[in-house]
Amino acid sequence: MVQASIAPLLFYTQKKPDKNSKLKLPADYLHFNTLLQITLHKMKLTQEMIRGIIQPIGLTIWLNNESDKECNRMKEKQVEQDIINAAIKVFVEKGKDGARMQEIADHAGVNKMLLHYYFRNKDTLFLEVVKKIVFDLYGSVIEESMNSPTFKEFLYVFIDRHFKFLNERKDSFQFLLWELSRKQFDLKKIVSGSYAQYGKNPFELILVKLNEAIAKGEIRTVDTTEFIMNLFSLDLFIFIALPVIREIVPMDDTELADAIERRKEEVFRLLWNDIKIS
Repeated sequence: MVQASIAPLLFYTQKKPDKNSKLKLPADYLHFNTLLQITLHKMKLTQEMIRGIIQPIGLTIWLNNESDKECNRMKEKQVEQDIINAAIKVFVEKGKDGARMQEIADHAGVNKMLLHYYFRNKDTLFLEVVKKIVFDLYGSVIEESMNSPTFKEFLYVFIDRHFKFLNERKDSFQFLLWELSRKQFDLKKIVSGSYAQYGKNPFELILVKLNEAIAKGEIRTVDTTEFIMNLFSLDLFIFIALPVIREIVPMDDTELADAIERRKEEVFRLLWNDIKIS
C-alpha cells in the first residue's frame, strides 16, 4: 500500500542527475507537485519524511532556490513600484524640471545608487510615471464600463468612473496637462502602449461601442468623432477649469464635491438626450 502511494514520487526520483550537470526540473513538475500534495494528505507524511524522499536528487535545494528567486523577484517588483509611487508625488508636486532624483530616492526609502539601478536617469523615470498615470486614468474606467449590457449603462459608468478618477487625482491630471503642453512626452505613443492589453486605445474602444449601439438601434446615427470629442471635453472641462472656477465661485471642499457630482449627472443627461431614440 505504501509502495503504491509513493510510486508516483519514485517515478521522478528514480534517476539521479549527473553530479557535474545542473539539476533540471522534471518536465511535468506541476503534476509532480500535485502528486506530492496528494501523498502528504493520504499518508500523513511529515515534511521530514517527504524531504528524505526528494533530497537524493536535490529537488529540495532546487525548490528552495526557486522560492528564494521568487521572493527576490517580488521584492524587486515592490521596490520598483515604491520608486514609481514616490516619483509620482515628487513629479506632480514639482514638475519634471523641479524634481530631483535624490528627493525621489528619499521618498522611496532607497539610496540613489539603487534608484539608478532601476531607472537609468530622470527622463526614464518620468516616462514611467506618465505611463502609470495614463494607465490608471483609463484602466479602471475601461474595465468597469466595457461589460455594460447597454450603451446607456456603458455611457453612465464611463462618465461616473472618469469623474471619480479625475476628482481623486486632480493634481496628477494637472501635471499631465502641464507637461503635455510643454511637449515633454508623446501622448499618442504612451496611450497606445498603455492599453496594448485591450487591443485598442480608449477612443477606439468607445468608437466600437458607439457603432455597435447604432447597429442595434439603441441610439440614433451620430457623428462618432464629434460624440467622442463631446464626451471627453465635457468630462474634462470642470477639472481643467477648476483653478478659475474656484476663484470666481469660492467653494469649500464639500460644496466643490457637490458641484462635481451635479456636473457629472448633467454631462450624462446632455450626452444621452442627444443620442437616444425618442
